[in-house]
Amino acid sequence: MPAAIVLTVGLQFLFSIASTRTTGGILPASMVAAALSGPAGFRIPAGPYFEAVLALITLVLRVATSPFFYTAVQALWLVPFAAWLYRRRASPVATARWALLDPIQRPESHPTPPPLRPGLCLAAGMAGGSLFGLISVPLSLYLSTGARNGLSVWLLYGQAVLGVLVQTAVAFALGLVVRRLGAIHGLFGAFACGCVVAIVALADTALTVRVAALDVGALVTGTLATYLNVAALITLPAACAAAGFASWIRWIGGARHA
Repeated sequence: MPAAIVLTVGLQFLFSIASTRTTGGILPASMVAAALSGPAGFRIPAGPYFEAVLALITLVLRVATSPFFYTAVQALWLVPFAAWLYRRRASPVATARWALLDPIQRPESHPTPPPLRPGLCLAAGMAGGSLFGLISVPLSLYLSTGARNGLSVWLLYGQAVLGVLVQTAVAFALGLVVRRLGAIHGLFGAFACGCVVAIVALADTALTVRVAALDVGALVTGTLATYLNVAALITLPAACAAAGFASWIRWIGGARHA
């Protein structure tokens, strides 16, 4: 898992390094510092540290919206669950009694690993998306009756923050609960939740804003990128941290009982 993510980020960095160099970038660091100094209320020095932070932020944004990163993250849960779909139950090997002179020995029993639980991931994702809809839709309808600025801020920023937080909670909970491949289950649950959240967010925008005044293509692309790409930057470490913490707790409990 870490190797795939590191390779994806490295490839994206190689593709975008030309535009983040201080000598040949799209926006020089001095220009960005001067533009931010006014709203911030104090002077931001355009030194090497600011250039490094600017390059890191640019890289994170490029990675978050990169199709390579999206493919790598979704493949992390897609490959194990695809193998689970084609699973076959192991059948015991039967040996005729007359074929051997010695008595037949029973095969040693090995502990069966906990099963994969994609149904639980789908249920958790649907529940998280439903919770998002129960909060977002009434709030958007309420804000649409008041000042227009409040609705715009909610649809542009508040809705995205809420959706990503719900996905992170789903990924963290599944990483804690599922014993086998908890991080993979967390990513799948967050993906299912993100699909529901994206549909609810698009429907919410269509209910409160005139569709004729919107660029539908850009709206759909931006919504999907937010809840499926950008959210993966947070749900991936959350699922891995939850699975690692749960495994550590189980190891401590097993050591005490031993």
